Amino acid sequence: MRLPVRSVPLAQPTRGSFIAEVVINHGPADLLGKLLLAADTAARDRGVLLSFATLSQLVEINQANRGSWLPLLPVFDPGCGHFDQSATVCLLGRNDSGDVVVTQAARFFDWQTTTFREEVTSLRMLYHDPDARRGRGEALEVTAPSASKITGNVAYTGAHWCRPDFRGKGLPGITPRIARALAVALWDVDFAFTLMLEDVFSRGVARRAGYLNSEWSVELKNTPLGTYSAALLWNDRDEIVADLEGFLANFVDARASSVERYA
Repeated sequence: MRLPVRSVPLAQPTRGSFIAEVVINHGPADLLGKLLLAADTAARDRGVLLSFATLSQLVEINQANRGSWLPLLPVFDPGCGHFDQSATVCLLGRNDSGDVVVTQAARFFDWQTTTFREEVTSLRMLYHDPDARRGRGEALEVTAPSASKITGNVAYTGAHWCRPDFRGKGLPGITPRIARALAVALWDVDFAFTLMLEDVFSRGVARRAGYLNSEWSVELKNTPLGTYSAALLWNDRDEIVADLEGFLANFVDARASSVERYA
């Protein structure tokens, strides 16, 4: 996470916030800095303080909350792949008591000579050594037409979870955007994508999370997560920036309306 720092006009962060550790090496620095501050503020307005963590911590939290959270895909499990921590981002959101109530993660892939379709169907996206690690009957089958277009510097974002008492607060519209902003800032991504299970997609979460493109499907078969149909969601670099600009503009407008209402 600690890469050469580029100067960004960030305000003084709240103690413990991830903002204190943010570096911006790529992308529109002013936009990304303002977006991250606005998103951090939006989370704190909902009683959540976001901080960086490791994927090992994420795995532990996932295992401790199986009553409300399915198992993680191996893409976020350090035990299933050999990858450097500089290629990952993990955010944990804590309430006033210090309990983890929100999670979000991202992982960088250098796919200059390959594509999403190739990496997923081979299971290389999930495992460093698919032949040794794959479970019996485990497979990912892709029919989404644009799967071969996702290539270059790519970020997979996911592991978004809210504890049940923190659902309905709009957090799925906040932390995925933080993950994509950090993916641009740290890794200069060409694409960001995720997989969203059918029942979650049907509730409109993709739109609220700011993913502009969706196609069916990616079939998960006998994975640690289970057997499900998922939508492929993605934004290219320009779409990521446009969505972040829209979030920031709406955030500023909402704050201004609140001030005017109570003035």
